Amino acid sequence: MRIKQQKSGLVKEFIPINPEIKGIEVSRSGKIVLFAIFNTSTLKSEIIAAKFNQHLEIVASFDLSFNQLGKPRRLKRVKGTDIILIGMRKSLVVVDFNESENRFVLLKELDKVCKSDIVDFEFRDGMLFVKGYQEDYISVLNFNVE
Repeated sequence: MRIKQQKSGLVKEFIPINPEIKGIEVSRSGKIVLFAIFNTSTLKSEIIAAKFNQHLEIVASFDLSFNQLGKPRRLKRVKGTDIILIGMRKSLVVVDFNESENRFVLLKELDKVCKSDIVDFEFRDGMLFVKGYQEDYISVLNFNVE
């Protein structure tokens, strides 16, 4: 691994060759940084967890290439939890990051949430609001159903 010092601070090159970093989020504890990446060499999508320090030591990864969902588009953590939402083209993947065990657990795959590529989403009060690239409306998924 290479570390480069720049005027703006420390830059660490630790992610595989030719990645596209699609999202960055911090764990609830603030000790782990999460990256959603797409490796253009292997065509593999994954989420990586690394210690949030000058070494950025990778502690866990999770392959998002199952079911050919495409590249990750967005990465967001649900406030107050370590549940991570990853927008993948037209679908969403929901994982939990267990920091004490340094592992990801797949909770849910929500297929075809949008008709076009997901550009953004937000989760609040049990409802998921999703915007597709070519859609002139917001899709709403309500998780408060009894």
